[in-house]
Amino acid sequence: MSLKAFHLFFITVSILFAIGFTYWEFNSYRTEGQLMDLALVILSFLTALGLIYYCTRFVKKMRTLKPL
Repeated sequence: MSLKAFHLFFITVSILFAIGFTYWEFNSYRTEGQLMDLALVILSFLTALGLIYYCTRFVKKMRTLKPL
């Protein structure tokens, strides 16, 4: 597995974990109603969006690079 493929795999897994954590904390906020849960929902959602943005930029950058 190349470093590029591993990096893409790692980013994808990180996105899935961030989305899963967002869902988990949202359910916790709905049942308990604590503000810390809401803050974690917002933070993990923004993290997922940032990782998605990073992944798209990474893929575009890898397409423009020439292989060795």
